[in-house]
Amino acid sequence: MEIISRTPKKLTNGDQNHRTTSYPFVWHFMKPLFFITCAFIMASAISQATASTQESFPWHKSVEEAQAASTQSQKPVMLYFTTDWCGWCKIMEKEAFSEKQCIAQASLYHPVKIDAEKEGLELAKKYQIEAFPTFVFLKPNGEVIATIAGYRKPDEWLERISQLFISPSELDRITEILKQNPNEPQANAELALRLIGEGKIDEAKSKLAISRAAQHKSPEFARALSNLGQIIARSNLAEGIALLEESLAQNDQSSTSVTFERMIIANVYANKGDDNIPIYPRVLASEFTSPELKAKVTRSIKSIEYTPQLATPEQVIAALIKQLQANPNRDPYYFTALFYPETPISMPFDRGNNVTMLYTSVPDLIRALGIDDFKSKLEVKKQEVHPERNIAAARLEVSITQTLRDNSTPTTPYVLNLHLVKNGPRWYISSFHMEPIK
Repeated sequence: MEIISRTPKKLTNGDQNHRTTSYPFVWHFMKPLFFITCAFIMASAISQATASTQESFPWHKSVEEAQAASTQSQKPVMLYFTTDWCGWCKIMEKEAFSEKQCIAQASLYHPVKIDAEKEGLELAKKYQIEAFPTFVFLKPNGEVIATIAGYRKPDEWLERISQLFISPSELDRITEILKQNPNEPQANAELALRLIGEGKIDEAKSKLAISRAAQHKSPEFARALSNLGQIIARSNLAEGIALLEESLAQNDQSSTSVTFERMIIANVYANKGDDNIPIYPRVLASEFTSPELKAKVTRSIKSIEYTPQLATPEQVIAALIKQLQANPNRDPYYFTALFYPETPISMPFDRGNNVTMLYTSVPDLIRALGIDDFKSKLEVKKQEVHPERNIAAARLEVSITQTLRDNSTPTTPYVLNLHLVKNGPRWYISSFHMEPIK
C-alpha cells in the first residue's frame, strides 16, 4: 500500500528561486482578477450598507411604546395579531410591509406586532381575535376604530387604510373646500371617512347627512356608509344593515364593490347567530348577471354556511371522508375549502411496477381522487385524531375504490397522515400525505 504523506515539502534553493522568479509572471495575469475581486467585494459591501439603511416598516417595540406615541401624536395605534405558524402573516410581511408606499402610509398610525399565543394572549382574548392576521386600530384613548381580518396584497392594504384614514395633505384640501362651501357633498363624504376612522361617529353622521340631502353619489360616500354600517351593526343591527343597504344603492349593480358590500352584509348576519336567516334572500348569486360575480357570491355564501361545520379537527376529518364518498352532488369547492392555502400535498404516483411519491396541489388531488368527474368510494378502517391547542395530527387507514373512465374499479389501501391548524373559528388541513399500504 502506498502511503501518501501530508507533511509539507521543504523547498530547496532551486524551488525557492523558481517561485521567486515565476511570481511576477503569475502576478501579470492575476492582477486584473485581483482588482475585479476587490471591486466586487466593495460593491457587495456598498449594496449591503444601502440595504441596511433602506426604510423598513416602523414597528414599535411594545404596545406600551405605541400607546405612548399615539397619545403624543393623536394618531391611532395598529395592533397586528399574528402567530408563529401563520403563513399568510409571513407573506403579508414580505409583501405589503416591505413595500415603499405601505411603509410611507404607516406614518398615519403607530403599528405594533403581537404574537397572539405568547405575549399577546390576553390582548387577543380582549379583542376576540380568532383569525390571523388580524389588525385592530385603536384611538389614543383605547377605543376600537376598526378591525381588519385576513391577508391583503400591497395595493389592497393601501386602499383599505386609505378608507380608514386621510393623509394630512388631503385633510388640508378638504378643509379648504369646506371653508368655501360647508355643504359641498363630496368633501363632506371624504371628511366623514376620516371621522369614522377616528371613531367620531356622531360627527361622521352629520357630514353624511349633508351628502345624503344633496342626493350625492360617489365611491367615498358609499365607502363611508359601509364603514359606518359595520361599526354600528355591532350595537344596533337594524341601523347598521340600513347603512350597508344604502351603501349598496350607491354602487353600479354590475361592479365588484356590490359583491364586496353583500359579503359584508352576509358576514354581519352570520356573526349574529340565528339573525343570519334574513340575509340569504338578499345574497343570491342569481341576482347577478356577471358570471364572475355569481361565482364570487356563491363562494361567499358557501363559506358562511360551511364554516360552522368545521369547528373541530374531528369535523374536518368527517367532512373529508364525506367528500371522498361516491356522491353525484359532490362539490369540489367543499373539498378545496377543507385545505389551508398552499397546503403541501404528497400522494403516490403509479408508474407500472414502480410507485413514486408526487408532490402536488389540491386541484391535482381532486382530479386524482375523482372528486370532480368520476366516482370514488372510501372505507375507513382506522382513524386517530390528536388535537393540541391550535394544531392537530390525524392518521387514517382507508381503502379507496375508484370507478375509472374505462369502468374498472380498483381498490387500494392507503394511509393518510394529516396535520391540521385552527385559524379563526374553524380548522383547516395544513398538510396531506397519502401513501399505499404494502
